[in-house]
Amino acid sequence: MKNKISTRFTVPLISRRMLLQSGVAALGAAALPSGVFAQDGAVLTHANWRSTEMPEIFSKVFDDYRKANPGLDLKVEEIGFIEYIKKMELSGQAGALPDTFELWVPTQLARFAEEGWIAPLDEFVEADKASGNDIMAAYEPWADTGYKGSTYLLPSLGLTNVMLWNRTAFKEAGLPDRAPETIDEMLEFAKKLTKAPDMYGLGLDGNGPELWLALAWLFYANDTRIGRVGGDFQINKPKAVETVQFIVDLVNKHGVVPSFTTTDFEKLRSAFAAGRVAMMPDWNGVPAVIAGLNPTFEWAIAPLPRGKTTGAMLMGGDSTYAISANAKDKKAAWEFVKTLAGHDTQKAIADAWPFLITRKDIWEQVGEGTIRTSDSLKVALEQSRRPNAYDTYAEMPPQVLQAVDIFRTELHGVVANQQTAQEGMDRVAKQWADLYQDWDDSYGELGDRYTR
Repeated sequence: MKNKISTRFTVPLISRRMLLQSGVAALGAAALPSGVFAQDGAVLTHANWRSTEMPEIFSKVFDDYRKANPGLDLKVEEIGFIEYIKKMELSGQAGALPDTFELWVPTQLARFAEEGWIAPLDEFVEADKASGNDIMAAYEPWADTGYKGSTYLLPSLGLTNVMLWNRTAFKEAGLPDRAPETIDEMLEFAKKLTKAPDMYGLGLDGNGPELWLALAWLFYANDTRIGRVGGDFQINKPKAVETVQFIVDLVNKHGVVPSFTTTDFEKLRSAFAAGRVAMMPDWNGVPAVIAGLNPTFEWAIAPLPRGKTTGAMLMGGDSTYAISANAKDKKAAWEFVKTLAGHDTQKAIADAWPFLITRKDIWEQVGEGTIRTSDSLKVALEQSRRPNAYDTYAEMPPQVLQAVDIFRTELHGVVANQQTAQEGMDRVAKQWADLYQDWDDSYGELGDRYTR
């Protein structure tokens, strides 16, 4: 049976590490601002990672901008995500950042602002507002735009979670033709679906750099949090420890999760598409990744199941745009980032990929069904608007990658029965406290990390 999904895609999507063919988006040059540069021969440098994932869309954005501004020499460097994060850090240290660049909020915003590597945008925001163009009002309130009271970013894309489920496997197991509605039901379904080693009921990323996408919502569904909230660590509180134990039991006691400590999302997505994992929580754009892998069974997506309450991870700033503090022509840079985070660019992306777009006007079009990925985006919208959809990374130390490594190491120790869930999470809290202290020693007290 050819793959049949309840959400319709006309163009396959990609993940950060998987490049699939994309469709051409219609972006008219007439929609782009022109004549914004003071003189011919102006040079604007830009760095992007999304353009490696959406090459045809972004190449058209860049080309149309050049056509609309013939006096501008727009130089774009396109780098894959992992390498990009490393290079921008090194470029910041060397004072060699491009004039404008894509910025990944979890690991970059706080550091880049504190180091003075990016320019505050308040002056440009206020000038546009005075002329009748309230730029920031166009964006969803959850989108990351500021740090410690100043605007530093124009937001493009975010993400939330959805549940992918194998309709064919559900039918063969005698289960209802729907995703589980509660976490208890998810476990019940997973037990009935598991026929190890050929099929496991549930796939969870326990080893990848983005394992929070698979795990954070379980904490929120248990009416608890993860990081530091109001100055107090939550990861070692009773409900959080209870959640960790539930995750460990899925692996050790119930045996419904395959190879947890050695599995990342790439392996899980391949396993789901091959029919070896029946359910998988993942970010809302991944259904098109699965479609590109051509599964031979019916599958669908749904909001995540409820626990004691609803629960979702919401990342406001998965992709944003910043201006270097060293940019020579910040006005030109401002006009360019407005295009990158503007309506036409975001619509072109949303038509092909069900990203959590940050502009309100795009969501209005999703509601009207005029965006090609509207069916999938409506599921993501329902998930993201649940009452406890939190930005996990905003609760964690700014040294996010180190913080995730610490949690992963201690969680693996619990899975291996080397320590209890309480002991492991106490160790996480202590090491995270050290990260915060290191930050405070370098930059002063962090306080409220982001502003909304």
